[in-house]
Amino acid sequence: MTTLFPHLPFDPTETPLSFATRLAALHTGDRLTPFLTDLGIRADRLARGDETSVRRLCEVADVDREAALANTAIGGERRRYRLRGFDISAEFLANPATVFCPACLREDDARDPRAALARRGRLAWTLRPVRTCPAHGIALVQRAPKGYDDKLHELAVRAPERGEALDRLVDAAEARSVSPLQTYVERRLAGEAGPAWLDAQSLEQSARACEMLGALVAVGPKASVSAFTSCDWDRAGRAGFAAAAEGECGIRAALHEVQATFRATGAQPGPRKVFGRFYEWLFASRGEKAPGDIRRILGEHICETMELDVGREVLGVAIEKRRLHSVATLAAETGSDRRTLRNLLAARSLVGKDDHAVYDVFDAEAGRAVAATLQRVAHAIILPKILGCSRPQAEALIDERVLPPLAEGCAPGNKHKAVDARNVETLLALLASEAPTVEAAPIGLVPIAKAAEKAKVAGIEIIHLVLGGFLETVVRLEGQGGFAGVLVDPGEVRREIRHHLIGISPIEAFGRLRIPVRSGWALTDDDLPGGALLSPIEVQGANGRHLVRRFDEAEVDALASRLMSIARLSTETSLSRQEVRRRLRAASVRPMLTEDQIGADLFRVEDLPEDLASELFQDGRADLAAA
Repeated sequence: MTTLFPHLPFDPTETPLSFATRLAALHTGDRLTPFLTDLGIRADRLARGDETSVRRLCEVADVDREAALANTAIGGERRRYRLRGFDISAEFLANPATVFCPACLREDDARDPRAALARRGRLAWTLRPVRTCPAHGIALVQRAPKGYDDKLHELAVRAPERGEALDRLVDAAEARSVSPLQTYVERRLAGEAGPAWLDAQSLEQSARACEMLGALVAVGPKASVSAFTSCDWDRAGRAGFAAAAEGECGIRAALHEVQATFRATGAQPGPRKVFGRFYEWLFASRGEKAPGDIRRILGEHICETMELDVGREVLGVAIEKRRLHSVATLAAETGSDRRTLRNLLAARSLVGKDDHAVYDVFDAEAGRAVAATLQRVAHAIILPKILGCSRPQAEALIDERVLPPLAEGCAPGNKHKAVDARNVETLLALLASEAPTVEAAPIGLVPIAKAAEKAKVAGIEIIHLVLGGFLETVVRLEGQGGFAGVLVDPGEVRREIRHHLIGISPIEAFGRLRIPVRSGWALTDDDLPGGALLSPIEVQGANGRHLVRRFDEAEVDALASRLMSIARLSTETSLSRQEVRRRLRAASVRPMLTEDQIGADLFRVEDLPEDLASELFQDGRADLAAA
């Protein structure tokens, strides 16, 4: 077969279409279409990557057809192509735009003044994810088609700039490094391995997942990707690749960040609202444009982090059982007051305590268990009647955690110190087991209030002795429920308190610090910054069924010498609380622990401003040196 002479080598970086354009310039000095017609090759078929046309071109040019075919996106049916064994769509290619690096063209022109012969259209430029020239570190130029022949990408025609005009084009190009996504695509086409999760997808799925995820991360859920420029896609590809290169863990971390950003807006979340165009892309992708594993990851992530109604379908997955609730959905399901439920859930650490906690999600079963306690709520105002005790005794039972409150500050009014009715029943059952009933009061035994007066102790401490089984002589008058009919021996009370109730009570300990009871208990939490500041002494009851919590007096006093509450500063300095706060603000003194953390602001004594310290330590109220 006759071959063209002189021989023109095929550049391993160029496309067969570029090679044919250079052949035409060399052998006819004319444009591509007439030249291909003379060879019996249809220009439009070669432009579509027709394999037969490429083979014919290689035969007449006497070049390696396998090298040429390796640089050909071979066209198939339904706008699908095959490139180096990878199945890609027309959207993965830069067509119909002509893409080039002006600096590369300038170097080509320096080799030969005939631009049509010198300029080579690189294979990399035909791929949509390739947007930067690695040799020159500048953004590639994209030229939209204007005429019918523009699909042939004849660089001498599509880029008519020469000399100074080409220099200006180079100078105007954005300088930037090659994106990791572009590097990955080019290396994968060269047969190199990359991150495992990306390699498990098709080439196009990997690139598209990075770009769409990156658009969500870098721009947000409302990103108008249809209006994205090449620079926008470059930015998106960088952001998405950083997450996808870490595999599913990296992708989920990026999705969590998106959710955290959306949460800050205070808007009600939903899959479409939070993930926007990214969700819509995955929702619409089907068949040959299936997005790959990224669809499963987002679908599972949504199911695991967002509340969804039973029967709803998310990215092809039907929700058969509710896994998560929000405050709003749980309140609707259980008929609970939303505000009360929210604060109760916050007390159980199922939701946050900020303004957006209403949209936090939590395990549905755990939430239902919390909501169920609201159906069993016993308010502090009715506890004296139920327990047969005085109101101070009922409050002390809650303050000392004999009856744990459902949630401090759960709701205003009489729900402020509500408790679980089941705990009340358990307490009464324990009392009945430790105080047998009698028809008449034995000689020497008196009610708890009287015994407290005679023994000079708090009534709650006697209740601890009774519930812990520390007293041998304790009875309950028949016909009187709860603690009302309980009779004890004051002498035995005095003896047993000395033996068993070591330290000081929580009420006394927190009173010395001048902080609310709930703030005092918060100081025992190991999750505080730096750990717990107070450690309760746990006294196990003789019956093994009741636990008494006390505090070491020296430890409490030591803490009181280091930390001050607003209330205590006001008392010690005889200044109003407003004045104390004003002076602290004026001196820019910040609390060591805040009201948001423990329910009260606590300040280090060493941080107090000089004017406040002088008020605090005058008249021998405290020893400044010791502090």
